Amino acid sequence: MPNSLRNRKDHYVPQGYLRGFIDSARAKNDRPLWCLNKWRNQWERKSPKQICHAVGMYDFANDAIEAEHADVTFKRMEDQFPAILAALKVADFVEWKKHLDFLLVYMQMIRVRSPQFFIEQGQELTEATVATITSVDHAENKITYDNVRQLTEAEVHDFTLTKMREEFKKGATWMTDFHWQIRTTSDPRNPVTTSEAPLFVKGVKTNSERAMTMQILTDAGSEVWFPLCWQAALVGRTQPFDADRVTFREVELDELRHIITEMAPQYVISPQIVDGIVLDGRHPPRRESRS
Repeated sequence: MPNSLRNRKDHYVPQGYLRGFIDSARAKNDRPLWCLNKWRNQWERKSPKQICHAVGMYDFANDAIEAEHADVTFKRMEDQFPAILAALKVADFVEWKKHLDFLLVYMQMIRVRSPQFFIEQGQELTEATVATITSVDHAENKITYDNVRQLTEAEVHDFTLTKMREEFKKGATWMTDFHWQIRTTSDPRNPVTTSEAPLFVKGVKTNSERAMTMQILTDAGSEVWFPLCWQAALVGRTQPFDADRVTFREVELDELRHIITEMAPQYVISPQIVDGIVLDGRHPPRRESRS
């Protein structure tokens, strides 16, 4: 991998996606997003490039591995998303189903490039081992191993990067059998919000980590949620909807923002400050001073 592609700020949530949560009235600001920093209990102004990244997240630890960088893997999706979102907004999301196939693959991309995916894969690989093959007896159909050991942290990371590409290239087949609905709002002061973990599962079963196991996903009480921009969110489930496009009810928006606030690792991302967002057991958030 060229040195120019190493140790950069790799955005696990694309900046083009984050720009969908900018209020047009703040678009010319150098830090147009309002982000509730849960660690400080404070609303802060941020630009898309300042959040949702990790240094060297998509770098292979082993320089000998020859594989395309995540920039290349995800480039087409990242390049097309802003134009598709703009077209959806112009048409007031009426013909959103024309773009559903793209949006499902985009959601799959968001899933596999996320820190949560890396954590889940790391947990699966904690008991994995590697070994050196010392001999092969074809007559006895027997292989002899030596130097059996667990994977190193660097090897786990590299295996996860390989798995990330494999999962992305499978497409969004696990979502194609779901029924989908888009829910919309029009007030940036009463918006759909998002976080560093945009794609999540809301369900009846206990799912504190919002894990996307097939058991949880296929449960009749589960819904897959993806905040598309501050004006809309996609909802998927195994049960049909009465309509494929509806306007959010106030109680639904409040519930959505509460869930996002609860499960956000650090930032709740919004076009404007929402006074109703308060962390459980905390005082109302402060607002960042202009100084």
